[in-house]
Parts: sequence; structure tokens; C-alpha cells
Amino acid sequence: MPGDDDHTPFPGCRTDRGFLCDLRLDGGLEELISSHEHREILGIEKKRERFERFLFLLEQKVRLLAERDTEGLRRPGLAGRPLREVPFD
Repeated sequence: MPGDDDHTPFPGCRTDRGFLCDLRLDGGLEELISSHEHREILGIEKKRERFERFLFLLEQKVRLLAERDTEGLRRPGLAGRPLREVPFD
């Protein structure tokens, strides 16, 4: 992806160029944000409260995914850690 004044160009994730890696995502590890959750967050007027609520929602989604990751498999892209051990600070 080309860059601009604020962003360095991103060479991509390909085995033959860029970061020389193959980015793969596990389709079974998805947790959608519902339209209700989306409306609830957008309905919060104060920016800090909206941000904190969104962060809380993301933490909940990661916990749900970690529960689904019951085998504790090492997932590519998470620095060799099982999903339940990925820090969320």
C-alpha cells in the first residue's frame, strides 16, 4: 500500500516480498460486533466513555474467542501464544 505524508508505505505480507510472510487468519475465530452493540456505543456522547465502552466490548469479544480456542493451539500472528494469553492492555 502506498504511503502518504503521515504514513510509511506498507509493503504487505507475501512470502515473496514485503515482510516475507504469509498472513493467515482462522475463520473460526471471529466474533462480530452486533448492530445493537454498534448503536449502543455510538449513542454514548462523551468520547472517553464511548472509548472505554468500546474497549470493554473488545475485551469481551477476545474472551469469547479465547473460550472457543479450547485446544490452546498456537495461532500464527499472535507471537506464538495461545489466544487466551494475548495481553489486552
